[in-house]
Amino acid sequence: MKINYWQTFNEKAYYHIYNRSVGQTSLFLSHGNYQFFMQKWQLYLSNYLDTYAYCLMSNHFHFVVKVKTVDENFKNFVKIEHTVASQAFLDEKITLDVFLEDQFKRFLSSYAKSFNKQHNRHGSLIEKRFKRIELKRSEQVLEKIAYVHHNPLHHSLSPRYEDWHFSSYATYVSIKPTKLKRSEGFGLFGGKESFVDYHNEFHIHWIKYRGKRSFGDEMDL
Repeated sequence: MKINYWQTFNEKAYYHIYNRSVGQTSLFLSHGNYQFFMQKWQLYLSNYLDTYAYCLMSNHFHFVVKVKTVDENFKNFVKIEHTVASQAFLDEKITLDVFLEDQFKRFLSSYAKSFNKQHNRHGSLIEKRFKRIELKRSEQVLEKIAYVHHNPLHHSLSPRYEDWHFSSYATYVSIKPTKLKRSEGFGLFGGKESFVDYHNEFHIHWIKYRGKRSFGDEMDL
């Protein structure tokens, strides 16, 4: 069955979002690049999306998010964007999906321009069309969170998913302040202990089936 990788953003829905660099270009050449990427994410998208998981790797990235409720607080953040798309959304001339697509384009473009300037490079850095799959069942949300955290293993970047510095797993099991929806994420799994147990069981499954498409119904990056 053909998969639609560009599904519509809907209010209060969960999504697996991912994208990659053009060719095999590195998206991150230093720890600072990873940190700057997340700062840009916070600037352009955190007011509209709740982040439940993420993983940044050399040439691609994954997020699991939930679109926030479109209430007055949401619209107040839209007002301060001062873009053509933000005003059109407030005037009900474009949909939520179109507005969020524009925010993503601004986010990716802003990071790419800064990266190119820092590293004295030219040309496209990130593929223009980012993919997103709606997670319609609670089981899908749990699986994708664990899948995202296991991605460094899937690409042989780390011997242990717990040790990859640029994913949200370490934040989940820490007590440091975070904008990640940590408490809500634990709630989806039934608590912190269940969160850890689920990841351990997922890891056993990953070892058994690695190299095969066994982590859901979309194309692996």
